[in-house]
Amino acid sequence: MLTKEDIDVVCIMTPSGMHVEHGLDVIENYGKHVLIEKPMALSIEGGLRLIEAAKRCGVQLFAVHQNRYNKAIQKSEDGH
Repeated sequence: MLTKEDIDVVCIMTPSGMHVEHGLDVIENYGKHVLIEKPMALSIEGGLRLIEAAKRCGVQLFAVHQNRYNKAIQKSEDGH
């Protein structure tokens, strides 16, 4: 599936400990942009490996940061 040319971005939503391994695989072997759920990596070294691979391979790397607890998007206690 990842060899298809019409796939631009791959979302990594596997268990946190696998994010670096899967992200590097997609970046280095398939040259796809990558969106990774947080945490991007469990260590600074892992995060830096992802960033360097993305730079080297000319792809974009994005990390998701949920806003579910942001007061602007939560419903107030009185329902409004």
